[in-house]
Amino acid sequence: LCKHSHYFADSIIAISDHLYSHMIKISKGKTPVFHIPITVDLTKFPKKNYTIPENYKIFYGGSFGEKDGIEYLIKAFEEVCLKFKNVNLILTGKGFVEGMQKVSQLIDHSIVNEKIIFKGFLSKDEYYKVLNDCDIFCMTRINSKFANAGFPFKLGEFLATGKAVIATDVSDVGKYIRNGENALLIKPSSTEDMAESFLYILENPSLINKLGSEGRKTAELYFDSEKVSNKLYEIFRSL
Repeated sequence: LCKHSHYFADSIIAISDHLYSHMIKISKGKTPVFHIPITVDLTKFPKKNYTIPENYKIFYGGSFGEKDGIEYLIKAFEEVCLKFKNVNLILTGKGFVEGMQKVSQLIDHSIVNEKIIFKGFLSKDEYYKVLNDCDIFCMTRINSKFANAGFPFKLGEFLATGKAVIATDVSDVGKYIRNGENALLIKPSSTEDMAESFLYILENPSLINKLGSEGRKTAELYFDSEKVSNKLYEIFRSL
């Protein structure tokens, strides 16, 4: 379908540099190709003053496939719990049966399984309510072809919360994340990096607000659905 897209498409939109370069080669100048990243509805994430909680909530939401690196996240969380007792890991989402079974086993066999709360697949309203109630967000994709070709929609939402975000350095993530400024950027598939990042934030909780404030600005600058929709509208008008 991709190889023949320039025969039937009026334009092609890619969400990552990898896909943009790939489609440029395929289109051979016959069809315009545009790079438009993910979008975020910022109205779902109202700005509010952040108060350091008594109990911290680390959040991951997604499809729980091998590409998502959940095993590294859970191992890192276990290390964190050796030092901090006032922390929980919140998981939401739904994936294929095989992936979900593996995640269930990881949780069941975890030494801190009572601190891992799996909420399953949530309605949109429930999802955003949980998202806005958490403190640290994780985008943990491993270094795979899938991860490096696409771009994680969840990263834009996590940044929009105005809280701390930890993200693995895959695909175009490094274009938007400045390590230590608007989020923490770590190596993929590294339990050590992930655990150190969690501990760094928990030992310096003011970072949740500091990183979050800059992360929110990043979401507003690059991923605001209003701005991106205007770009799309201009593309449609140009055809």
